[in-house]
Amino acid sequence: MPVASASASASPKSASTTKPFDSERAHAALAALVPKLAPCKLAKGSAWSVKVTYAPDGHVLSAVPVGKHAAAQSACVSAPLKKATIAPFAGRPTPYVFNFVAGSK
Repeated sequence: MPVASASASASPKSASTTKPFDSERAHAALAALVPKLAPCKLAKGSAWSVKVTYAPDGHVLSAVPVGKHAAAQSACVSAPLKKATIAPFAGRPTPYVFNFVAGSK
């Protein structure tokens, strides 16, 4: 009589156990990187908006300045913000608009 064997395959973490996108954590991760923008020499007090898209694994797919400062220092502003990470979340890539004022704490 053949003996049945149990397969011991590890199941990957299911998306149902992953939390939804957390905009507060997204903001905090980006805000922590604002000091890294110092080499960009942004005008103190200038208001910036950056459209950041987070991947479900928590890394930044893109960071694109929008509005009146979109063309000025775009690459300089985008590069540091692309290093932001948050906890993985359920769903699809999620856009988040990050607003900050240059030179403020």
